[in-house]
Amino acid sequence: MIEMVVYIIVVVLVMVWCYIKWQNRHFEKLAAKMQGPTAYPIIGTGYTFFDSSEQVTSKIIDLVKEYNLLPIKLWLGPYFAVTICKPEDLQLPWGILFLETTMGYNLDTQSNKKDREFGEAIVIKKKKDEFDQRKKAISAKVDLTGNKDENQSKIFLDMLFELNNNVGNFSDSDIRDEVVTMMIAGSETSAITICFCHLMLAIDQDIQDKVYNEIYDIFGDSDETITMEDTTRLVYLEQVLKEILRMYPAAPLLLREIQGDLKIFSNNYILPKGTTCVIPILATHYSPDLYPNPWSFNPENFSPENIAKRHKYSFIAFSGGPRGCIGSKYAMFSMKVTVSTFLRHFSVHTDIKLADIKLKIDLLMRSVHGYPVTIRPRMRTPIK
Repeated sequence: MIEMVVYIIVVVLVMVWCYIKWQNRHFEKLAAKMQGPTAYPIIGTGYTFFDSSEQVTSKIIDLVKEYNLLPIKLWLGPYFAVTICKPEDLQLPWGILFLETTMGYNLDTQSNKKDREFGEAIVIKKKKDEFDQRKKAISAKVDLTGNKDENQSKIFLDMLFELNNNVGNFSDSDIRDEVVTMMIAGSETSAITICFCHLMLAIDQDIQDKVYNEIYDIFGDSDETITMEDTTRLVYLEQVLKEILRMYPAAPLLLREIQGDLKIFSNNYILPKGTTCVIPILATHYSPDLYPNPWSFNPENFSPENIAKRHKYSFIAFSGGPRGCIGSKYAMFSMKVTVSTFLRHFSVHTDIKLADIKLKIDLLMRSVHGYPVTIRPRMRTPIK
């Protein structure tokens, strides 16, 4: 009896193995031509990244540098992936790739899962009830006055509930995911970039002085509110922010799944449909072929002259193509407003050096040791 059970298990395993090999035959044909770390059964090349979040970042960069930015094959268990780093290759996938995930998110989904889901359900139900009450109050007001304010501002949740009532069929889980996405993509990424910006300006006082002088040239010592037109004049500050995003992109890794066969520039490889493209933004941004001395903080990398020398996809902090970040312009505008308003009143200082900054990846990329700066009131006069 035992021998029969073992025999059946072996037969099933062999059949599963044969099925996987058949399904992956196109991937394996391409993998045979490509370079990359050794893959082992079951785990593939996943062992390469079995380490702390602090080490994963450097491992990604070291792995890509080892192969000189050329495409690398990766087996993530039975799933085939290829790294794409060169701008010439990056310009091809954006249009025909389906966005699989940026980094994913994990809001403590394993611990206290039932309690968390119960709490989320209560919050969403409460917000739905508040929305219904506001809608009834507005309807009553319209009945009494005959006027309806079409320009009345709505919060994001209200817009989701209204869309759901009109044309959608969202579950509470769907609504929660949309809110989480907006919170993370719309605020957390900008907050991290601003923190890195203040830290880097504290490290390099000359660049901070240059940013402040540009701000002072526009506003002087006044407290006037910054306008959209003012932000367009903050040219050097924009260069600084883009350099921060080059060195410390909030989402340093993109995963995209190909929806059709794709021929890339490097070695004329043809990536089969279903291939996962791993786009390590850090590797592209730290390429010495694109940015001289890539490990140094140099806002001049984004002067009009230097931008003109580089490929369009040399800078992909906001992703690219039709599925690029829809909030990139707003993000730059909001960061300019925040940083310029802060620097009009305060200066930042620190004792740490650029080499002391260590990075880690959890949901987004952050500084391991935080952003230690000292804030001092500023003498609002131009710096000579």
